[in-house]
Amino acid sequence: ESVVSGAYFTAEKKLCAYRFEDGFLRSVNEWNDGDVISVDAIGCGFCLIHRDVFSDIGEPDDFRAGPWFRQTERLEADFAFCERARDAGHPVLVDTGVFVGHLKPRIVGWEN
Repeated sequence: ESVVSGAYFTAEKKLCAYRFEDGFLRSVNEWNDGDVISVDAIGCGFCLIHRDVFSDIGEPDDFRAGPWFRQTERLEADFAFCERARDAGHPVLVDTGVFVGHLKPRIVGWEN
């Protein structure tokens, strides 16, 4: 019953997985290939979300934004969703054994 992402990367070759450090979300820089690591937030471009996560978060008051993916004053939508999931008791994980491209103007991967 969790949120699990594969490993994909930003254009700056940073893993789309983040931990809070000093009040800020910082990209995870160290991992071993094949590890499943616990993080505070992920980009939700490639993830599996257990159905119970949605039930446990509950229905938001404003359905225009998703309904569960809505930003807050301090977090954009994907990160705010991860915070809601963690607050509801669901871990946010990254499986570093699963690599996928990140579609931008070109596909971004670790090797390019």
